[in-house]
Amino acid sequence: MTTASKLFRSSHGYISPYFVVDVDGNLITKTLTITGRRLELTSGASLSYNGTDLLSPTSLGSSVVNILGTLTGLNVAGNVSLAGTGTISLTPTGTVTVNPTVTGNIDNVNIGAATPRTGKFTTLQTLNNVVFDGTGNISFPTSGSVTIAPLGTLTIGTAGISNSLLGNILATTLDQVINFSPLGTGTITINPATTGTLDNVTIGNTTARAGKFTNVTLNSSDEQWGSNRSQAVTKRYAENSTMIAYFTGS
Repeated sequence: MTTASKLFRSSHGYISPYFVVDVDGNLITKTLTITGRRLELTSGASLSYNGTDLLSPTSLGSSVVNILGTLTGLNVAGNVSLAGTGTISLTPTGTVTVNPTVTGNIDNVNIGAATPRTGKFTTLQTLNNVVFDGTGNISFPTSGSVTIAPLGTLTIGTAGISNSLLGNILATTLDQVINFSPLGTGTITINPATTGTLDNVTIGNTTARAGKFTNVTLNSSDEQWGSNRSQAVTKRYAENSTMIAYFTGS
C-alpha cells in the first residue's frame, strides 16, 4: 500500500458524497460544520462519545453536566436551576451578591450559622425561639412603637444587673395587679427628684414600718376611732380630749 507523504490539498476545494471542503479549508458535513473559529451542529444533530450524547444544539448531555470541573467565568442569560442531590457551595475568595429586580424567596436555609454578618429587613417575623446572644448592644431606635406581648411570662433583666428605664414609665393596666415584691435582701427605693403623689394605697397594712412626714392630714368621719392606741388621732379628737381632761380633771 502506498502511503501519502503530503497532506491532501486542493486550491479549489473538494466535494465528495459525504463532505465538502471549500476553498478556505472549512469542512462541511451533513450534520457538522467546522471552520477555523467554530464548530456548528445542524438541527437535530449531536456530538456523542461511545453512544452517549455530549452536545446538541439545545442542551448538554448527562455525561457532560455530571463531570466535575472549574469555571473561570460564567454568564447565564436565561433561567438557572440548581437542583441536585449533592451540596451547592458558594465560597469565592471575593464577594457574593444576590440582588434580583423583583422580590424572591430564601427558604429552609440557615443564615449566618457559622460566620454571621449584618442584616437589614423591612419586616422581620419569627415563628420559633428568638435569642439575642452576643457581646454587642441591642437597640430599637424606631420612630414608631414597640409592642412586646407574649402569651407566657415576660422576664426582663438578670439578677445582680441594673436595668435602666430612661423615659416615662406608664403602667395603666385594666383589672390587673402590679406587684413589686423583691425576695431575700432586695429592697425598693422610690425617691423622685420632685414631689410626687401616692393615692388610693394602704401603707403598712400587713407589715408596718416606720414613716416620716413633714405634714400629716387625717380624715375620719368617726372621731372615736382614735381611741385605739395603735392608731393615730385626728387634730380635733386630740383637742376635744384635752379639753375634757382639763374640765374633768382626768
